[in-house]
Amino acid sequence: MKDSRPLSARGKSVKDDWRAWLPEDKAQVFREHVHELESSYVMFSVSLDEAIELRQMGQPGKSLQAVGITSGLCKLLTQALVGLLRALSEHAKHYGTIPNAAPLDPANFQGQRGQRSARMSGLLNRVLLSHRLQFLHKVSTLEEMVDDLGKDFRDAAGDLAAGISPNPKKT
Repeated sequence: MKDSRPLSARGKSVKDDWRAWLPEDKAQVFREHVHELESSYVMFSVSLDEAIELRQMGQPGKSLQAVGITSGLCKLLTQALVGLLRALSEHAKHYGTIPNAAPLDPANFQGQRGQRSARMSGLLNRVLLSHRLQFLHKVSTLEEMVDDLGKDFRDAAGDLAAGISPNPKKT
Protein backbone atom coordinates (compact mmCIF):
# COMPACT_ATOMS: atom_id res chain seq x y z
CA MET A 1 0.00 0.00 0.00
CA LYS A 2 1.50 3.31 -1.06
CA ASP A 3 1.43 6.32 1.20
CA SER A 4 0.14 9.48 -0.47
CA ARG A 5 2.31 11.77 1.66
CA PRO A 6 5.02 13.60 -0.24
CA LEU A 7 8.63 12.57 0.17
CA SER A 8 10.86 15.40 1.17
CA ALA A 9 14.41 16.13 0.17
CA ARG A 10 16.93 17.30 2.70
CA GLY A 11 15.16 19.53 5.18
CA LYS A 12 16.27 22.78 6.70
CA SER A 13 17.18 21.07 9.99
CA VAL A 14 17.87 17.70 11.57
CA LYS A 15 14.31 17.72 12.97
CA ASP A 16 12.91 18.24 9.47
CA ASP A 17 14.95 15.31 8.20
CA TRP A 18 13.76 13.02 11.03
CA ARG A 19 10.13 13.93 10.36
CA ALA A 20 10.37 13.40 6.59
CA TRP A 21 8.75 10.34 5.04
CA LEU A 22 11.00 7.66 3.56
CA PRO A 23 10.30 5.74 0.37
CA GLU A 24 8.97 2.30 1.26
CA ASP A 25 12.18 0.42 0.38
CA LYS A 26 14.27 2.73 2.58
CA ALA A 27 11.67 2.61 5.34
CA GLN A 28 11.85 -1.20 5.29
CA VAL A 29 15.66 -1.14 5.62
CA PHE A 30 15.33 1.38 8.44
CA ARG A 31 12.78 -0.84 10.27
CA GLU A 32 15.05 -3.88 9.90
CA HIS A 33 18.02 -2.04 11.40
CA VAL A 34 15.91 -0.63 14.22
CA HIS A 35 14.65 -4.15 14.99
CA GLU A 36 18.19 -5.57 15.01
CA LEU A 37 19.50 -2.83 17.31
CA GLU A 38 16.49 -3.00 19.64
CA SER A 39 16.79 -6.79 19.90
CA SER A 40 20.50 -6.58 20.73
CA TYR A 41 19.89 -3.82 23.25
CA VAL A 42 17.05 -5.69 25.00
CA MET A 43 19.10 -8.89 25.30
CA PHE A 44 22.06 -6.94 26.67
CA SER A 45 20.03 -4.87 29.15
CA VAL A 46 18.02 -7.85 30.45
CA SER A 47 21.23 -9.81 30.99
CA LEU A 48 22.88 -6.88 32.76
CA ASP A 49 19.79 -6.33 34.94
CA GLU A 50 19.87 -10.01 35.88
CA ALA A 51 23.56 -9.82 36.86
CA ILE A 52 22.90 -6.77 39.04
CA GLU A 53 19.84 -8.36 40.65
CA LEU A 54 21.73 -11.57 41.41
CA ARG A 55 24.50 -9.54 43.04
CA GLN A 56 21.96 -7.63 45.15
CA MET A 57 20.37 -10.93 46.19
CA GLY A 58 23.72 -12.10 47.55
CA GLN A 59 24.51 -14.58 44.77
CA PRO A 60 27.92 -13.36 43.51
CA GLY A 61 28.77 -16.61 41.70
CA LYS A 62 25.63 -16.54 39.57
CA SER A 63 26.04 -12.80 39.13
CA LEU A 64 29.53 -13.29 37.68
CA GLN A 65 28.19 -15.93 35.27
CA ALA A 66 25.56 -13.45 34.09
CA VAL A 67 28.25 -10.77 33.71
CA GLY A 68 30.15 -13.15 31.43
CA ILE A 69 27.08 -13.37 29.20
CA THR A 70 26.62 -9.59 29.13
CA SER A 71 30.11 -9.17 27.69
CA GLY A 72 29.20 -11.15 24.56
CA LEU A 73 25.85 -9.38 24.24
CA CYS A 74 27.57 -6.01 24.59
CA LYS A 75 29.87 -7.00 21.73
CA LEU A 76 26.88 -7.89 19.52
CA LEU A 77 25.27 -4.52 20.22
CA THR A 78 28.39 -2.43 19.72
CA GLN A 79 29.39 -4.29 16.57
CA ALA A 80 25.93 -3.65 15.10
CA LEU A 81 26.13 0.04 16.01
CA VAL A 82 29.67 0.45 14.67
CA GLY A 83 28.69 -1.39 11.49
CA LEU A 84 25.71 0.89 10.99
CA LEU A 85 27.79 4.02 11.57
CA ARG A 86 30.46 2.74 9.17
CA ALA A 87 27.79 2.05 6.54
CA LEU A 88 26.42 5.59 6.96
CA SER A 89 29.90 7.00 6.50
CA GLU A 90 30.64 4.88 3.43
CA HIS A 91 27.28 5.75 1.89
CA ALA A 92 27.93 9.46 2.42
CA LYS A 93 31.41 9.16 0.91
CA HIS A 94 30.34 7.07 -2.07
CA TYR A 95 27.15 8.93 -2.96
CA GLY A 96 28.15 12.40 -1.77
CA THR A 97 25.25 12.49 0.66
CA ILE A 98 25.12 15.70 2.65
CA PRO A 99 22.66 15.18 5.49
CA ASN A 100 21.97 17.68 8.22
CA ALA A 101 23.99 17.01 11.36
CA ALA A 102 23.65 18.71 14.72
CA PRO A 103 26.82 18.90 16.82
CA LEU A 104 27.23 16.37 19.61
CA ASP A 105 26.10 17.78 22.96
CA PRO A 106 28.60 17.03 25.78
CA ALA A 107 25.68 17.03 28.26
CA ASN A 108 24.50 13.76 26.66
CA PHE A 109 27.69 11.95 27.73
CA GLN A 110 28.64 10.90 31.26
CA GLY A 111 32.32 10.05 31.00
CA GLN A 112 35.08 12.59 30.65
CA ARG A 113 36.32 10.96 27.45
CA GLY A 114 32.86 11.11 25.84
CA GLN A 115 32.31 14.70 26.90
CA ARG A 116 35.74 15.68 25.61
CA SER A 117 35.04 13.96 22.28
CA ALA A 118 31.69 15.73 22.01
CA ARG A 119 33.26 19.13 22.78
CA MET A 120 35.99 18.51 20.20
CA SER A 121 33.37 17.44 17.67
CA GLY A 122 31.39 20.62 18.38
CA LEU A 123 34.50 22.73 17.93
CA LEU A 124 35.38 21.06 14.65
CA ASN A 125 31.77 21.43 13.56
CA ARG A 126 32.26 25.21 13.69
CA VAL A 127 35.65 25.07 11.94
CA LEU A 128 34.95 22.58 9.16
CA LEU A 129 33.59 24.37 6.17
CA SER A 130 31.52 21.71 4.46
CA HIS A 131 28.39 20.08 5.86
CA ARG A 132 29.62 16.80 4.41
CA LEU A 133 32.85 16.90 6.46
CA GLN A 134 30.87 17.86 9.57
CA PHE A 135 28.65 14.81 9.11
CA LEU A 136 31.55 12.47 8.38
CA HIS A 137 33.47 13.69 11.42
CA LYS A 138 30.42 13.28 13.66
CA VAL A 139 29.82 9.73 12.45
CA SER A 140 33.49 8.90 12.89
CA THR A 141 33.45 10.30 16.45
CA LEU A 142 30.34 8.28 17.33
CA GLU A 143 31.87 5.15 15.83
CA GLU A 144 35.00 5.60 17.94
CA MET A 145 32.95 6.30 21.08
CA VAL A 146 30.78 3.21 20.66
CA ASP A 147 33.81 1.03 19.99
CA ASP A 148 35.67 2.41 23.03
CA LEU A 149 32.66 2.06 25.35
CA GLY A 150 32.12 -1.52 24.22
CA LYS A 151 35.76 -2.40 24.85
CA ASP A 152 35.69 -0.69 28.26
CA PHE A 153 32.57 -2.62 29.26
CA ARG A 154 33.95 -5.95 28.05
CA ASP A 155 37.25 -5.33 29.86
CA ALA A 156 35.42 -4.49 33.10
CA ALA A 157 33.17 -7.54 32.73
CA GLY A 158 36.23 -9.72 32.09
CA ASP A 159 37.94 -8.30 35.17
CA LEU A 160 34.85 -9.01 37.28
CA ALA A 161 34.61 -12.55 35.97
CA ALA A 162 38.31 -13.05 36.80
CA GLY A 163 37.68 -11.76 40.33
CA ILE A 164 39.44 -8.43 39.86
CA SER A 165 37.60 -5.56 41.51
CA PRO A 166 36.95 -2.60 39.19
CA ASN A 167 37.29 -0.24 42.19
CA PRO A 168 40.09 -1.62 44.34
CA LYS A 169 40.13 -0.25 47.88
CA LYS A 170 42.95 2.16 48.49
CA THR A 171 45.19 1.26 51.41
